[in-house]
Amino acid sequence: MRTADQIAELIVERLGAGGASQLILLVAVRKALNTTPFKGDLSAAVTSALRRLVDAGSVRHDDGVYSLGG
Repeated sequence: MRTADQIAELIVERLGAGGASQLILLVAVRKALNTTPFKGDLSAAVTSALRRLVDAGSVRHDDGVYSLGG
């Protein structure tokens, strides 16, 4: 699995527990990837994944809080 897909999956998994800010999602992804080395800017990767998920309609963004779309 590509790291970008893994990050998106981790975001959706975390949002299953309720809405979260981008910072909370970044921390959750960082903790989940703790055993998997990540090369590059994780913050940019999380931002990109969130943008793709919002564009796809899987995730909603409302005033700084992300939640599962639907």
